[in-house]
Amino acid sequence: MFHHVQPPPANKDSPPTDSRPKERTRQACGLCRQMKIKCDGATPCGHCRTSFNDCVYPESRRKRKVPPAAERLEQLEKRLKAIEESQQATPTARELLPGEAHHILPGPPIIAANTGASPSKSPALNLSPNDTQSQGEARYGESSADRSFIEFLKTEFGAWPGMDVDSRLLTRREPRTKLFPRGGGDASIDTVSLPARDRAEHLIRLALDSYLLYPVLHRPTFYSVFYLLYILQRCDYGEEERRHIPLVYSLMALGSLFERATDQAFDPIAEGRNYFAVCRNLVDLQDCNDAVTLQAIFYMNLFLLNTERMSCCYTYLSHALSLVIRMNCGRACARDSKMVTEVKQRLLLSIRQLVSITASICGVPRLSGIDENDAEYLCTVLEAQAGSTMTGPSSNQAWEIFGFIALLKLQKISDQITKALYPSSCIKQRHDGSSPSHLVSSETIFNFERELQKWAASLPAGYILGKEKGIPCLERAKYELCIAYTHVKILLYRPFLHYLLDQNGEAGNEFRIYASACVNASHDLIRLAEDMHRRDLLIGTHYRMVYMCCTAALSLIYVVAGSKSLDFPHV
Repeated sequence: MFHHVQPPPANKDSPPTDSRPKERTRQACGLCRQMKIKCDGATPCGHCRTSFNDCVYPESRRKRKVPPAAERLEQLEKRLKAIEESQQATPTARELLPGEAHHILPGPPIIAANTGASPSKSPALNLSPNDTQSQGEARYGESSADRSFIEFLKTEFGAWPGMDVDSRLLTRREPRTKLFPRGGGDASIDTVSLPARDRAEHLIRLALDSYLLYPVLHRPTFYSVFYLLYILQRCDYGEEERRHIPLVYSLMALGSLFERATDQAFDPIAEGRNYFAVCRNLVDLQDCNDAVTLQAIFYMNLFLLNTERMSCCYTYLSHALSLVIRMNCGRACARDSKMVTEVKQRLLLSIRQLVSITASICGVPRLSGIDENDAEYLCTVLEAQAGSTMTGPSSNQAWEIFGFIALLKLQKISDQITKALYPSSCIKQRHDGSSPSHLVSSETIFNFERELQKWAASLPAGYILGKEKGIPCLERAKYELCIAYTHVKILLYRPFLHYLLDQNGEAGNEFRIYASACVNASHDLIRLAEDMHRRDLLIGTHYRMVYMCCTAALSLIYVVAGSKSLDFPHV
């Protein structure tokens, strides 16, 4: 059934065959791999040699050897050490030292050398990923306002001599200036008389120079109309001239607050109140529909901020914010020129920033009149328009606008700090009945420090103290920006000031460094204000300067009042 077939006998003349199996090609060239054909592994291979193609072999891929756990841990430690060394080697600006406030630009929150603390302990420089996960107790008095901090002082230390002094008695003796009068005024544009041109021009220049960081007025356009008011007869006034008369009075009222009183019998503030009353009777606060009238209302609010209580000013500024929102100042209108559109945008951002500052001072909720993204977009638009026709070669506002944008960006960081460290909800009442508190991670503080460093690094060269000397109004604006920057640092570190007095606590050493940074920032702010006074730049009534100096003084008072019975080497 099965047949056995025998193979034919081998030829003795044929070459012997190798019985071993052919060696398998380890790697194929790129073309053979792509065509999915067999490759002999030669260089070039048989297929590429006959088809005259480039024979290219891919690089060999070796399998990575997974290092053991100990070796991987050692590699991670080396990388972490290299990151820390690179951070320490990064050049950063140091803090202000006594007597050199006018030589130092704003810098990161590093511990000053005169406090006895080591700069290497700065929370902004030596934070490892593990450290950023720690949390500290932030104590406050419901908001970032100084009034709440004073209540915190009373709760923490009790009563002290002089704390119940009624500081409003001097204010009550004087007649209050109101934006909304009970009865309508009898003044009209046809009956009011302008003061001498030299006097009016002097007061207007004082007002504009004192608020250089709020460039809401196009000076060439304003002065062209201002000179027409004194050249033309009253009967020849057009609509544009009649609209500028309230603006002139509001600027004169504001400028009178920054005038030097050479005669003791002369009261510039009383003169400013008279100018303000005339402007208030000329301006229609209800039917405001043009940029010039809105500018007059803006400068009226600045006058009130320097003369009246913050709670009333918060109401007035809220009304002004509703006006700019109703007029849709954030968007370009077809009937408005490019200059008017830019003025409206600056007014919107300026009033919104004043509302935010006043809310922080009073400790009341901040109004959201404009979206954060819209505000950032408007800042970008204004920065791009800094070299446009409105800020051309004939105007000085080309460098004013950059200071204005820097102030807006700093206020944005301040608002974020207030929202994160002084929240109105999610707080815990302490067991001993003292002020409420909540936990804040050091990573949050670290991120805010980085934001402040970026702001200081992006500050225009013309606004850096000591880099180049400018005119007095520009030097004053430089100090205002630097003091505002230092004030934001105080608000960042002040919730942890109680760690400075807790010597028995084992935890919180890192947050004790933050408390020391608050003391250093308070010293720096006061030294900057003293330097302004020494250079004759601190003139007139400036509400925000007083508020920021008060914030620094209260922080130092807290440390002094709490360390009287302690062996505290840092004070």
